[in-house]
Amino acid sequence: MRLHSLHIIDFRNLTNVQLEMGGADVFFCGDNAQGKTALLEACGLLTALRSFRTTDLKSVIRFEGSGEAQVKIGLVHDEQGDTSVHLNLGKRSRKIQMDGASVERLKDFIGLFPVVAFTSQDIQLLRGGPQLRRRFIDLMLAASQPDYFDCLRYYHHALKERNALLKQGVNGLQLQVFERGLADQGVPLHRMRREAFTDLNTDLQLVYSRFGDVAEKVQINYKPSGRCESMDAYLSHLEETRKRDLMMQTTGVGPHRDDFELKIGGKAAKDFGSEGQQRGLVLALRLAEVRWFRKKLKVAPIILADDVLNELDASRSTAFWENLDDDLQVLATGTRWPSSSRRAGWLKYKVAEGNVSIYTETKMDEN
Repeated sequence: MRLHSLHIIDFRNLTNVQLEMGGADVFFCGDNAQGKTALLEACGLLTALRSFRTTDLKSVIRFEGSGEAQVKIGLVHDEQGDTSVHLNLGKRSRKIQMDGASVERLKDFIGLFPVVAFTSQDIQLLRGGPQLRRRFIDLMLAASQPDYFDCLRYYHHALKERNALLKQGVNGLQLQVFERGLADQGVPLHRMRREAFTDLNTDLQLVYSRFGDVAEKVQINYKPSGRCESMDAYLSHLEETRKRDLMMQTTGVGPHRDDFELKIGGKAAKDFGSEGQQRGLVLALRLAEVRWFRKKLKVAPIILADDVLNELDASRSTAFWENLDDDLQVLATGTRWPSSSRRAGWLKYKVAEGNVSIYTETKMDEN
């Protein structure tokens, strides 16, 4: 899959930007806070109408703009051919159009156009709280497995209802009704996550082996909250923790509390990994995600690299490109042009104060 054209209106500090990319690898260069990341953020909405920078899409709407942000993307899809996507982001509504036809359900859009973003904030997948890691795995699985998207949505609906009853001090049969709803969705969620982590672990080890010592074994370990292997086990665990849940007024066990842990040499990478090991491991995790989408969706995802290429040392830069197939389109940003790369012939744009202009070799020579 390759992006060919991009039109952005009132998105962060981008007033009206129109670019023709022709499916090329693209590098956006400029100082900080000029709009480079916003360009990638807009493209990243393709996967699931989710931003890799914020959970509140209202914040992307330009303050002095029309009150809504628009992103129009033309691309060539591996299976659907030439396709256009129009995303309209209002403060109270979001609209999606594909080839001029409205998409009424997010379920029918999510995962059609996979995008993987590499950012400096990815280190928080290792160092940050479990909610960031759950968001990572939920987006990856929801974008590749429709059943997962449905289970997750219905699970959180049942969870919200049970928590409301807990706050009211309700016990007994009424509470058990929603506990069964939790188990109906929580058990398959648990199963799909466990299977995914098994596959992801294999890819992570393969990718990371190209970053350094192949004897340095890495792992991603699923850490489920609660006994969710079966309906009976989960319902029994909810019953055991019901008294505590009533006291705390919230559901304490279940997939909404799951986590995962990254390890190097059998030890927690968060606590025992060096700075270089940690950053290499997180980079490998994103590269494993690329492999996941490619296998599950049979589509080559678009790669977004936000200000990370120039931060890589020589060995990690080499490993990064060795793990990306040549047919993957890369959109990258930086405060300076890449000094070295396995990619030749970047289409280069200069970004300044929300304005984007083609950067020619003549202009480079003049500077």
